[in-house]
Amino acid sequence: MAFDDITVPAAGTTPWTSTGTAFLNALNSVAQGRIGSSSNTTAVSGITTTETVTDTITFTAVAGRRYRLTWSGVWYASGGDQYYWRMRYAAGATLTSAGTQFRQLMIGVDANTNRTEGIFVGEVTGIAAGQATIGVSFQRATGTGTFVRDGAADIASQLFLDDVGK
Repeated sequence: MAFDDITVPAAGTTPWTSTGTAFLNALNSVAQGRIGSSSNTTAVSGITTTETVTDTITFTAVAGRRYRLTWSGVWYASGGDQYYWRMRYAAGATLTSAGTQFRQLMIGVDANTNRTEGIFVGEVTGIAAGQATIGVSFQRATGTGTFVRDGAADIASQLFLDDVGK
């Protein structure tokens, strides 16, 4: 690909300039990296059959981009139960269980867990341009127990949002 629309400046003068779109189009297709993160030190307990959004990031989405969401946290749950872990997004500054789901896992618990570290990763495209909120939620699928997304100063849940390109 030729970038013949770029003007390289003489040493000590103004920055590079572009009179066309070839360079800008190529640059815009490249991954932009980390665009948001959150850390939550407050536990969310008592999660049962009602889907509960626990961690979110609000950001300015760009149409046509691919985003990677990574959640890392400590959790524990009742033995013998199964739980849904979901990733969702929605336009605006609020995310609920009505948001668009783009990733789901079902986690089975063999015995009562003792603060198990979990990592959950998903990628999504198709988020409309403008303010959006993206995050994770948990819900009991089977059984009668409860799920806890733990949190404290030394075991904060972490949520990372990366722009991984087009």
